[in-house]
Amino acid sequence: IDVSAFSPDHSKVLLASRAIGQAGVAQVFSMVDGKLLYELPDNGWPFHGAGPFRDDIGSASFSADGSRIVTGEAGGGNHSHLGYIWDARTGRKLHDLRTGNHYGFGGTFSPDSRKLIGEVDSDVNGAWEVASGKPIYRLDHINYFGLKLSADGTRILTFSCEDDPSKVAQCSVQVRDAATGLLLNIIRFRLRDVSADRFVAYAFSPDGSEVMIGGQEDGSAHILNTASGGVVRSFEGRVGPVNSVAFSPIGSMVLTAGDDHAVRLWDHEDGRLLHILEGHQGSVERTFFSPDGSRVVAYTDNDRIWLWDTKTCRGLELQH
Repeated sequence: IDVSAFSPDHSKVLLASRAIGQAGVAQVFSMVDGKLLYELPDNGWPFHGAGPFRDDIGSASFSADGSRIVTGEAGGGNHSHLGYIWDARTGRKLHDLRTGNHYGFGGTFSPDSRKLIGEVDSDVNGAWEVASGKPIYRLDHINYFGLKLSADGTRILTFSCEDDPSKVAQCSVQVRDAATGLLLNIIRFRLRDVSADRFVAYAFSPDGSEVMIGGQEDGSAHILNTASGGVVRSFEGRVGPVNSVAFSPIGSMVLTAGDDHAVRLWDHEDGRLLHILEGHQGSVERTFFSPDGSRVVAYTDNDRIWLWDTKTCRGLELQH
């Protein structure tokens, strides 16, 4: 399974995958009895004469009201229909989102489910009306790593970072009006002692008011305010660079993880170290909270997946 997405009420789950050399498949299952509800139909772009998708399915999500699904192809196609809006009840295709680019597409619904914010290959983003599929605006050559829609749906936040030979990463967060795409603010900051070939870890808070960054060789991580650009809090005490950071779903805790084989759980309000989650071996490449914040998941560089309880800190390795 390459992509998964749950409906807001957890009654459905979308699972998408593609075998090497074959067309992609996206299916929606009932979470009540596990039965297949429907398979998303052919998008009109055959894969060697057959199959429901021309390219890999790289992203999928449900709208907040559960009525729509957006899927995005991972790129490499020969057409500009890289995003699709579907009826979540029937699986009927409603709209092709013409991006004009032959690259990957990822879509995020606004909280009222009326607008879709899309990103195309970390270079282009835009907005579409969900009801009609018509474009509202398009922004080119933004050059960013990740996009976040604020909790109230009024702002778009994008993160970007460039390294230079002196090991000083030039990072920025752009804050844009979600209705028009107009630039409201740019937060610029520099990270010293970042390896030129190391990706800077980042995560936006659930409401989009803060961004957490890491990647410095001294093992530190920092939270910045996306309105003012000021440093809210710093987290230190690691050995080696931070590869992954994350906010809990309600923003009360944060995670840092990296090359020192440990996942650290911190209190967001006072920066206090709550727990060091251990038991695994290998550098941690990615870590995140479960949707309810009760679990922490970590992927290590030796192809292991670990799971911890945030209250008891008991961990176990998942078999896969």
